[in-house]
Amino acid sequence: MEKITPLHLQEILFATSDKAGSARLTALSKAGKIRKIAQKI
Repeated sequence: MEKITPLHLQEILFATSDKAGSARLTALSKAGKIRKIAQKI
């Protein structure tokens, strides 16, 4: 059974140089919970 954790995200997320944070953003993106709206702002 998948563990479901509540997400408390801001409306706009920024890239990070932290490896753990970057990995978490990549995982959320692949899961379809977040999406990119622009390449670079």
